Amino acid sequence: MLPTKDYAAPYPLPHGFYPGIQIIIDALESQYGALEIYHPDFTKRYLGIRFLVSQDTPSPYYLYLAKSHEAALIKQYPDVDCVLVGEAFQGSSDAKGTILHVQDTQSLEAVSDYCHAVFERIFAWDRALIKAMDSQTPLDDLIEASNTLFDNPIFVHDRNFFILSCPWHVPGMLVFQQDMKSRKLIIPPSTINEFKLSGEYQHTLTTHGPDMYSADHRGFRILYINLWQNNHYLGRICVDELASEIKPGDAQLLDHLAHYVLQVVDRRNRFWVGSDQSGEQLFTELLRGQAPDPGALSDLLHYLSWEAEDAYLCLKLYNDQMRFTDLSSSSTAALIESHVTSSYAFFYEDSIAVVVNLTHSGCQPDQVMMNIAVVLREYLLKMGMSNVLPGIHCLGSGFIQAAIALDAGQKADGTIWRHQFKDYALSYMLTCGEEALAADYLADPGIIALHRHDVAHQSHLYTTLQVYLDCERNLVKTSEHLGIHRSTLIYRLSRIKEIIPLDLDSPRNRTYLKLSFLLLNQKTRPKASED
Repeated sequence: MLPTKDYAAPYPLPHGFYPGIQIIIDALESQYGALEIYHPDFTKRYLGIRFLVSQDTPSPYYLYLAKSHEAALIKQYPDVDCVLVGEAFQGSSDAKGTILHVQDTQSLEAVSDYCHAVFERIFAWDRALIKAMDSQTPLDDLIEASNTLFDNPIFVHDRNFFILSCPWHVPGMLVFQQDMKSRKLIIPPSTINEFKLSGEYQHTLTTHGPDMYSADHRGFRILYINLWQNNHYLGRICVDELASEIKPGDAQLLDHLAHYVLQVVDRRNRFWVGSDQSGEQLFTELLRGQAPDPGALSDLLHYLSWEAEDAYLCLKLYNDQMRFTDLSSSSTAALIESHVTSSYAFFYEDSIAVVVNLTHSGCQPDQVMMNIAVVLREYLLKMGMSNVLPGIHCLGSGFIQAAIALDAGQKADGTIWRHQFKDYALSYMLTCGEEALAADYLADPGIIALHRHDVAHQSHLYTTLQVYLDCERNLVKTSEHLGIHRSTLIYRLSRIKEIIPLDLDSPRNRTYLKLSFLLLNQKTRPKASED
């Protein structure tokens, strides 16, 4: 189990990084064996270690060192946080502060020297992190400075599984591949596909702060922390447990390292997408049909290894039973991006918008629908999908298509989770026509007359003409579909021609008649809520 994830000290400290009690426990146990630990406070941070002296005024910023038999000192300073050295400690009932009992015959001076070395090692690491931020290769320098402290290999990847830094690669780690298009190192696609099927991995995309990934998948544990910026997932730092056992205090160290890594990754992203706009802002402008800054958009596409003329899809995901919050939408977006290759997902208005680069991913729309199905089931989402779009500047129209598909699809059948615009485009066109005129005034007056004739004479001429057109005027297919004899069909067609003038040899007339049937049938079709 990891210790508490509240890494803020409960009192003010000078600027810098100061180790908590768990880091001290790890260091002492690695040197002296198991400790006796009494009422530890994992929120406290320390500037260093001092000897506990009578008549002194202890500071809450320091750990204190004393012999375990000096019970009088503990009674005098019951709130002090102390490392006791020597035989069995008998005064735990008097102490209120954190007590670490080192059952060793070492002198206080030897333990003091060791503890000072631990603190100095931590402070030197923090200074190295600060220095790395001003170097030409800050991310590699941050990770290199940290590898020896964690004594395990560390790597950083972005939201698309591209490797941002891995200066120390050891046997047993993932063997990264080179992406043919961008020439960047990337986690192998086969491994990414395994992640998509792992419930544990899907859960890791929702976590904030250090956490542990079990050994079930890779054969060794991975201490990791997600990089979030404005509740948007940017990537992850991973510490592979291959060279030494991961210690509980490594969580606090990783949390501090992530503070610097996030700055570098965010700065790197902003370099690529412009100093004043994030990728999410640029995509939002595109969805709204606005023209983003050309330079910023070019930088964003370069960062993503996309091209403006690539083929794209737009998706709209929505749950009418749940209001998205920034946190829930960001974790859902991260999960979507892990399942749908070459995608960018973000919270937009009352839904989650997803932009998919089909050219870069090599996927077809049907494959995208299959890949995202697990996310739809997990979060009970409904989805609308656009047609394939011929470029990045078509995203505004594409999102409208996705929204139309979602709305029309849910009205037609609320039990279906995924809707494509191509399946509802025609009905949408007909609905748009009815905004100015009712269906009775848009449709061909001849088929309305047929319908009235059928009502008055209990005939079936309206349906006969509709099926005849649907069967491309094939007498055999039409009679089979209607379940009538061929001679009956011929008789009905002659009656139709007597009632209304028809020129069915004209393609334009046939199209108008078919649209008229669709309009009138759509008018009378019950909605899903009325079933």
